[in-house]
Order: sequence, then C-alpha cells, then structure tokens
Amino acid sequence: MPDVDTLVSLTIQRLSRRVERPCRRSIEGPYRFVVNTRELLYEPPHVNVWVSNEDVCRIELNGSTYMDQPPPGRSSDILAASRKHAETIRREWDRIHGR
Repeated sequence: MPDVDTLVSLTIQRLSRRVERPCRRSIEGPYRFVVNTRELLYEPPHVNVWVSNEDVCRIELNGSTYMDQPPPGRSSDILAASRKHAETIRREWDRIHGR
C-alpha cells in the first residue's frame, strides 16, 4: 500500500460556524476529524471524518469502528490516522458533550 501524505486536524462544529484546531502532532494527509457540538442523545460518542469538503463517514469512539461505510480503498488509512489522534479527539468530545 502506498504511503499517503495526510494532514489530520481536529475540527469542532459550532452551529453554523466552524472552529478548526489542528492536533498537536499532526500527520500529513487529507483527513479531518470533526466533533459536532449538536448531537442526538441516543448516538454513541463519535467523530465525523471529512476528506476535502465532504463528510465521508463517522467513527464510533468507544470501539474505533465505522458507523457508516468508509470510502472505498481508504478504510485502513482513515482508521490508522484516527487512532493516532484518538486521545485528543475523545478529550474534545467529552469536553463538548460532558458524557
């Protein structure tokens, strides 16, 4: 599998305004992990994965599993990138949602 250059950043969605916070140790590549401030109460803790300007899938934070079908051929790259930043993503999710 070719080595993909990616930029990973953590984005927090606040209503219609987006505040982007890059992770401390970013790897390079097209993946952006977004924690929305308004979530449905019955949904488990999760992060939205964006590639370019498209919301492509969600990853459940308790088990690092996909909630939606990932884009073809990117499944392992997305999970590897999210695992590198799992602690930061989870800390932000807990801070925002308090659960």
